[in-house]
Amino acid sequence: MKIKLNGQDREYPRSSMPIAKLLKAENVENPETVMVQLNGEFVKKEDYETIEVREADEIEFLYYMGGGQNRIHNLEPILKQHQFFKDLKPEYFEFIVGCASNVIFKQGDFIFRENEPADYFYLIREGLVAIEIAIPGKKPVVIQTVGPGDILGWSWFFSPYKARFNCRSNEEVRAISLDGKCLRDKCEKNHDLGYELFKRLAKVFTDRLEATRMQLLSLYD
Repeated sequence: MKIKLNGQDREYPRSSMPIAKLLKAENVENPETVMVQLNGEFVKKEDYETIEVREADEIEFLYYMGGGQNRIHNLEPILKQHQFFKDLKPEYFEFIVGCASNVIFKQGDFIFRENEPADYFYLIREGLVAIEIAIPGKKPVVIQTVGPGDILGWSWFFSPYKARFNCRSNEEVRAISLDGKCLRDKCEKNHDLGYELFKRLAKVFTDRLEATRMQLLSLYD
């Protein structure tokens, strides 16, 4: 049986298997920390024993924050393929992957709200997110729209760790979430990793500032 699991091709020596057995085969020790999406539809936890995965199915394991070490399974290849981590030394992924979770947002969800804690940042895999600024007396202004291959969020790296913009999903968005505090702790222990992340985030930061400047200028044209 060949299926796609979290965006990766997988093969198993049987024609089908219940979701519960697939979780076990993938070494997920605490299934209660996982939401499962099968062919675009969420599956109730009480149905994991009865609903089967079959040839050519597409399945996503969506991990709750705090799901433990099992949440990292299968995410390292996805992290390595993302543009943000291009040319990062392979050994650094051993640090990063422990902070990663696979998440999904519905259309219209606020991923960040201005001045609220910025505890995570996201590697966008699918979907579009609008980055907005609030202007008194006017509708929110979209300064940038990010999508697959982009990252969302840099404030987790800089004190006081507060979101600078509102960020809202334009459609269903799938992303890899990275725990900001977890990564900051890793960077304290490995300053080389911290420098590599800083260089990448600095580019995102300057791109956001330039996008903001251009949008604000357009308001007065």
